[in-house]
Amino acid sequence: MNVVFISPNFPHQFYLFCTALKSRGVNVFGIGDSPPNDLRPELRDALREYVYLPHMGYDDVRNTCQHFTNTYGKIDRID
Repeated sequence: MNVVFISPNFPHQFYLFCTALKSRGVNVFGIGDSPPNDLRPELRDALREYVYLPHMGYDDVRNTCQHFTNTYGKIDRID
């Protein structure tokens, strides 16, 4: 199963969803406007891949989701 989280570091407690999904064998991907070094370590460890988009326009997010699909297979959910 592949899940994409948009801005997985906001609100602050959302990292718990990512860590719980990973512990159940889900591939968790993140797209956000925070630099990777600003993510808490537990969140970075839970994400299979994180793409930093300083300006999260529709086309940028769509293209990133297409990259995830091409690389890892069908996306089952976007949160």
